[in-house]
Amino acid sequence: MADLNGRNFARTQSVKERKIDPGELGGEMQSLTEDLQLAATMNIADRILGPKLPEGALVHDAWVQSDGALDAGARLDLGHEASEDPSGSVISADPNAFINQADLTAGAGRVKSDGSEAGMQQLKLGKETQVVATLSGANVTVNPKLSFVVLYTLP
Repeated sequence: MADLNGRNFARTQSVKERKIDPGELGGEMQSLTEDLQLAATMNIADRILGPKLPEGALVHDAWVQSDGALDAGARLDLGHEASEDPSGSVISADPNAFINQADLTAGAGRVKSDGSEAGMQQLKLGKETQVVATLSGANVTVNPKLSFVVLYTLP
């Protein structure tokens, strides 16, 4: 297993927090994005490390996309490393919290969360949390550009 740092992984993340005014129903929607041009080989369980979601993030939606086909059987999961909720209780690492088994083998395309993944069930993060994309199903021997986006609000 190898960790591949995405383009935005090493950049300093400075998300300006905006408190919601009394009576306001929600915060401003923000996005976390990452992309990486794959090398010629990516093995099962290799991970793409993206930027971190900020403390207090409430995740609403996510998608992954590719500008070319992955090898037959290859799937991409999108989730997070271990974290905690606002009360300090541990949230276990969940590699497919946002997207489970995205099939990008048919060519360029996008796979969006269907909302049933655990991370879309009002997961609220109590601390900064690493987002990861993990390869499953089969190794990849082609080199498309992979991207992912996570939409969230800060209460």
